[in-house]
Amino acid sequence: MSGDSLQSRFKVNPGAKVLITTPASGKLYQARQNQIPQRASTYIDVTSDGFCAHLPQDTIVFDRAFGELETFVNVDSRALFFGWEHLILDGVLAAIL
Repeated sequence: MSGDSLQSRFKVNPGAKVLITTPASGKLYQARQNQIPQRASTYIDVTSDGFCAHLPQDTIVFDRAFGELETFVNVDSRALFFGWEHLILDGVLAAIL
């Protein structure tokens, strides 16, 4: 909803192997009249010899949504990271693009 803010922070310790995902699709809803955006920020730090796969479910963007999605990843030179982000546009929005 407009004005909601979520921050998630993950640290992968040396030698650890981690899968980060979400329990369901994310959703960006129609903004309220005050036009305050929804925000979701993810911070991932992968330390030496660590491995991280960041595979969240899709994010559905509804018509007239106003949101900000940010993912910040810091990967040590001896670590590995694999990730994706994918969006599904609401039918009305997809039809005009």
